[in-house]
Amino acid sequence: MIASEVIRAIEEVFPPKLKIESDRCGLQVGPFDGLVERVFVTLDITETAIKKAKEDGCQFILSHHPLLYLPCHAIDSDTALGRIIIEAVSNRITLYASHTPADIVKGGMNDYWAEKLGLIAAKPILKTFEEKLYKVQIFVPKTHVEIVRNAMFSNGAGAIGNYSDCTFSSDGIGTFRPLEGTRPFIGHLNRLEKVEEVKIETLVEERHLKTLIEAAVRAHPYEEVAYDIWEEVELPSQSRGFGLGRYGTIEKQSFRSFVAFFRDVTGHTPLQIVGNLDESISMIGICSGSGRSLIPALPTGLDLYITGDLNYHDLLGLKEKGIKAILFSHFDSEKVFPSVVKGLLNEKIPDIYTYVDPVFSQ
Repeated sequence: MIASEVIRAIEEVFPPKLKIESDRCGLQVGPFDGLVERVFVTLDITETAIKKAKEDGCQFILSHHPLLYLPCHAIDSDTALGRIIIEAVSNRITLYASHTPADIVKGGMNDYWAEKLGLIAAKPILKTFEEKLYKVQIFVPKTHVEIVRNAMFSNGAGAIGNYSDCTFSSDGIGTFRPLEGTRPFIGHLNRLEKVEEVKIETLVEERHLKTLIEAAVRAHPYEEVAYDIWEEVELPSQSRGFGLGRYGTIEKQSFRSFVAFFRDVTGHTPLQIVGNLDESISMIGICSGSGRSLIPALPTGLDLYITGDLNYHDLLGLKEKGIKAILFSHFDSEKVFPSVVKGLLNEKIPDIYTYVDPVFSQ
């Protein structure tokens, strides 16, 4: 693979359109020519991380936190930032960051924590993006139904909730008359033909629509392929919304018992606990990293909010709303980024090296 292909693979899994407006993620340095034999995934691009990437023969670094978040007015070798950029350019290592897209995307950072906590019917706390959904129907001769259907499945068709490969098929009769200059797959010039065909219907998200149609047309035997596309209007229960944080329910239990469970889940990292341990909880919200901006969006009835980087007044405000809190460090909530990314990208980018700078865990 080359750097542009690696970026394309990353952005298929972590679409840039999901980033929040203030984020500065994406390409940081590069891209450089030449083959990318190994991709290095890390939470932060530090001097130690770039040294490790060089030692391991990596030509591409994917980080969670952007290296260039604040304006950079000079590349100064007396600063860590300057030295990192100089090392990247000198060694032709492309730097790329997926920050809020990795937090927001399905299966990303916040879904990781929602799954770890066993949240039922987890939803975003703050919706930031709504994925348009389209219905596609395509008419195929019976000889090529499975060929076309599989091409559609391979390009994003038929995902509904936790189900994949969803379609509906119905039989019918297609009519057409091949005119001069055509080379029909079925039939003869200037004669009305009637052919047994199957209408395949499926749903597809906007990001897959173009490639799905292209793949279906390539797999189809006809010169002119008949298909229809229209935008779906979804019910709230079917929403394809994306957003920051997650909230859901667990079996009702004491706050004390949940804290003990959470300590085990996080490997007994330092926690700050706010609230009466003997009271019960059921609805829980969580946001990896800094969750301050989500406080105004917390749903009614929330019992507990778990995040990092809250100050005294944030916690006081939560207490006044009757919401308990667990704080774990920004680092501890996001150090799983490399393993989450490897799980999502392993099929697209086989040779991934993961690393978390241990200076943050001391």
